[in-house]
Amino acid sequence: MEFDFSNLTFRVDTLKGNQDPFLVFEGFNKHQEFYAVSSLPRKNVLKYIIYFYDPNSPILEEVKDALRAKLISAELAGFKKENGKFSENVEKMIVCEDPIINEMICRYLIMTNDIRWQKYHVLMQVYYRASKELLTGEKDSIKTLTEAEKELLATRNQIIKSESSDVLIRRLQRYYLEEKVELTPEEIAIKLRENPSELPV
Repeated sequence: MEFDFSNLTFRVDTLKGNQDPFLVFEGFNKHQEFYAVSSLPRKNVLKYIIYFYDPNSPILEEVKDALRAKLISAELAGFKKENGKFSENVEKMIVCEDPIINEMICRYLIMTNDIRWQKYHVLMQVYYRASKELLTGEKDSIKTLTEAEKELLATRNQIIKSESSDVLIRRLQRYYLEEKVELTPEEIAIKLRENPSELPV
């Protein structure tokens, strides 16, 4: 499958060899999140984030399925599979279980003015206002503060994950199985009904 990346905010598709988006494009060096060290190479992580999370990326729009779009983005970013699977650290990135990379994703979405962050910013203002009122004793805002915090975390997770980590992990394993045996979920279910004791691999 080929994609038109001409509208990406940062044209990572034009980078050659080991070029690092952090060093090539302006903006990344202004934010501390991109200086953090994760278990994966920064240049590949940034490429992955841009390929999947950029509001102008065509991958999710054309592929439709978010997890499959993430897998394609990871491959385009230069992450390699071994025996048909990504490494554990790459999988953690894909299912949003790497806190350092999650912070990079959040910062990138803010950088690109992603509309999904409007609600998040409104909630952030509510949270700060309640915090100030609680600290100054103007009113008892602990309930508002607690509710805003819960909503902030839920909204943030919804934006970067779209599904829970457990669900994403299960779906990731399913994709590996489909790719390995070239079967659809329906075909796998039929084979399991025919022979429940044997996986169709």
